[in-house]
Order: sequence, then structure tokens, then C-alpha cells
Amino acid sequence: MAQWAHLGAHGFILRYMDEIQTFGYHESPLEKMAYALDANFSEGGAKNDIPSYVARNI
Repeated sequence: MAQWAHLGAHGFILRYMDEIQTFGYHESPLEKMAYALDANFSEGGAKNDIPSYVARNI
């Protein structure tokens, strides 16, 4: 959701489709970012300001 909000609907869809075609699903930078944040949360890692994290790392 934060990636979508940061890039906007059109920008997110264009980037997401390009990354999937270029890198494949599991190596897509947007997916890797989302899975890393999910793993951090699931493992009880440090709390992140997700919108700020996405803005810095997108």
C-alpha cells in the first residue's frame, strides 16, 4: 500500500509490471522490499515508519 501511495496507481503499475518482466516476481525490487518489511514485522524487528522507509528506498 505504501509503494502504491508513493508512486501513484499508474506509476506503481508501470513499475511493477516492468520489474516483473525484467527481474521475475521473486527478484522484483518492489516485491523484495515488501517481503523484507513483512519478515521484519513477523520476526519482531525494529518498528519502521513504512511510508518514510518506502520513500527513502524506492
